[in-house]
Amino acid sequence: MEAVRTMLQDRGLQLRFWAEALHAYVHTKNRCSHKLTEGKTPMEIWSGHKPSIRHCRTFGSLAYVYVPTVNRNKLQPKAKIGILVGYAVNRRGYRVLLPKERKVVESIHVKIDETKNGVKTLFGKVKHYDYAIHELD
Repeated sequence: MEAVRTMLQDRGLQLRFWAEALHAYVHTKNRCSHKLTEGKTPMEIWSGHKPSIRHCRTFGSLAYVYVPTVNRNKLQPKAKIGILVGYAVNRRGYRVLLPKERKVVESIHVKIDETKNGVKTLFGKVKHYDYAIHELD
């Protein structure tokens, strides 16, 4: 839970996103080698082949979710701006928090700007929440 707390604090996300942060952490951790598994990743042991990490991106980064032409008119933006909060569960893609709509969407059509903090870009500042140890444990 230390990693989850660190991810949330670093990116300025509220405690209510702990499950999204935990899922992103586990997704990444399962694709990293461990000393106990003789240099193999848990995914490699389970599936028999090395997992790809090309899709891994920085948690909390600024993300743009493409809006299909059937869901917009000519004058509406082609993308919705949000915050990357994880990876899709049962398919390829990413989970993106859309603050204006107050929901998390899954999509494969996402552009991610890892150089920008999503919270800072959308809200102007990052509020570092003071998480007490007993709150997460």
